[in-house]
Amino acid sequence: MRSPLRPAAASRSPPLQARRRLPPCPVSGPTSPSIEVRSASGRRLGLLRKLDAFPLYEFRYEADYDLGTMLGAGTSPETRGSEASAAGRPGMACSCFAASDLDGHRVMGRNFDWDRDPVLVLLTSPAHGHASMALVDIRYLGYSAASPPEDNPARLEDAPALPFDGANDAGLAVGMMAVPHAEGMGDEARPVVDDLGFIRLLLDRAGNVGEAMALAASCNVRFSSVPLHYFVADRSGASVVIEFSGGRAVFFRGKEGWQVSTNFLFSDVAEERRASECRRYARATEVLAASRGRVDPLALLSGLSQPSTLWSSVYDLRDGTLELALGRSWQRTWTWRPGH
Repeated sequence: MRSPLRPAAASRSPPLQARRRLPPCPVSGPTSPSIEVRSASGRRLGLLRKLDAFPLYEFRYEADYDLGTMLGAGTSPETRGSEASAAGRPGMACSCFAASDLDGHRVMGRNFDWDRDPVLVLLTSPAHGHASMALVDIRYLGYSAASPPEDNPARLEDAPALPFDGANDAGLAVGMMAVPHAEGMGDEARPVVDDLGFIRLLLDRAGNVGEAMALAASCNVRFSSVPLHYFVADRSGASVVIEFSGGRAVFFRGKEGWQVSTNFLFSDVAEERRASECRRYARATEVLAASRGRVDPLALLSGLSQPSTLWSSVYDLRDGTLELALGRSWQRTWTWRPGH
């Protein structure tokens, strides 16, 4: 088998209503001037600009990178942090779903519930992989409000290795959620990929859910202090939850044209008990079942949000757009479109 790292060809709630919101902010609107980013060795990486005081940044990563080197090297404890498992931190949880929006476009929606950190929208177009848009919590690169990337942009060289969710030009989207445990190291002959690097692998190499599953089965995933499982959806309407147990990938395919995942392991909870395992899962499945999988995605994300929701992302898998809300500010969103 070809290495995946080598270049390859509760109580019943009322229905959620579509939310009235301001027109999304185009990324070409008023922003800070772009700055050129170079690596510590002086290699030109691309252009960074600050879009919002949240703070929100956009980084157009124009340099190429070697996927195998990036994913195999991993990242140091200093840059990745030393958080305790999210399972013991109230409010630190995430939600993902695949559905259709009110126009019939296939979408993946995702709430990332975590600490208030700087947010980066990362745009990549590697020579040997799919172009993609991804979101990065850049505290994992050592940045903060007191130490912004403008002061030391060279650390952004590692940003492609740390996507928290994203979508590529083939119409495939990926998100991750913290879970109680994950065991991804099995066959020693398979290449090793870090937990967030696994998302990069799928964004660069997978064009649909079937290809994502094949990649998951072909590698070992090394988890840090926060075990994860993954949610993958594509523009055909297929979706899957990918978990790692006992050193191998386990798959749970969507069956109704829509699917939901939160912070419990499908491997550990029988299907008939999942709605009682998590309030957010129960709410999302109730809404999607009642609407036959067709919703206003941002309205659903608002209903699933928590005080700790850092961002809410909606990836349109037909048109390739990203709509982003920060810190539960639903009335003002940012959009990215292919080619912008």
